[in-house]
Order: sequence, then structure tokens, then C-alpha cells
Amino acid sequence: MPRTTITVQRKLTILRDADERQLNNKESLKSIARSHGIQAVQIRNWRKQRDVLSLTRPKARSLHKGKPSTIKYLEDAVIGHAIEMRQIGVGITYNHLVMKACQLDEGFRAKTYEVQYQLIRRLCNSNCLVNRRRTHVCVAGASTGGDRSGRGPRDGCRK
Repeated sequence: MPRTTITVQRKLTILRDADERQLNNKESLKSIARSHGIQAVQIRNWRKQRDVLSLTRPKARSLHKGKPSTIKYLEDAVIGHAIEMRQIGVGITYNHLVMKACQLDEGFRAKTYEVQYQLIRRLCNSNCLVNRRRTHVCVAGASTGGDRSGRGPRDGCRK
């Protein structure tokens, strides 16, 4: 059975319900958690994170931002190159950015291609620079707007 993930909106609803039921009905946290199909420790953890949860977008399923980039020292050069290429109307792919990073750093070149690709994708994702993969669209041309087509910077990306 797949693991279910609960949205922030539902977590906040469960927290409000738990607070209300504990104050009014003096119910135990365990019985409240059981009625929602979760563990009591989850409610305790969400109470600690209530401020962060209330600031997060309601449909988010995780507060974790992912693994941090290990090539921050290449960020200005690689992301700057990608933005320059888009401004002049040249489409780019992650492979172009991998080649650019290899030109800039010998240590990066020594890594396997799979690791290079993952590092560049993580760097681009943290800077809201997204390309479509495995389509002709990523090399077709630049999109400089904030559309959700996958070729331009995203609005409201997580940082």
C-alpha cells in the first residue's frame, strides 16, 4: 500500500480539530489522531511546526526543500550563462549547462555524467530555472515570462 501524504491544508484542519476537541470534549490526543487515521506524534510535530505550516502554500505536501546544492560556487556562472542564452533567444538544455560547468571546474568534470546532471538539475531547480526534458521544446526557443510551460522561470517556486 503506498504511503499517503497529507497536504498542509489538511494538516492545519486536523490541528484546529484537535485543539477544539481537546479543549471542549477533553478527548485524548491518541483518540483524535486515530479518528483522522494518523499517529498522535504527527499532531505533536505539526503543533511545533504550526507557524511554518501556516506560511506554506496549502497544497504543499512537504516542508522539506530537498537536498541542498553542493555546487553553489558555480551558481553565478552557470545560471548567469543560462539567463544570457535565454535573453538572446537561444534555447538551452541541462546538457548545455553541464558542459558549461565542466569548462569552469575540473572537479566537476571528474564526476560521472549522472552525478553532473543531478547537480545541475538541483542547482537550476533551486534558482527556479526549469527546462522541459526529453522534448524538442527545451531547444526550440526562449521563454522569458513566468508561464508554467516549463521553459521559463516559475512563479512562486520554493527556495
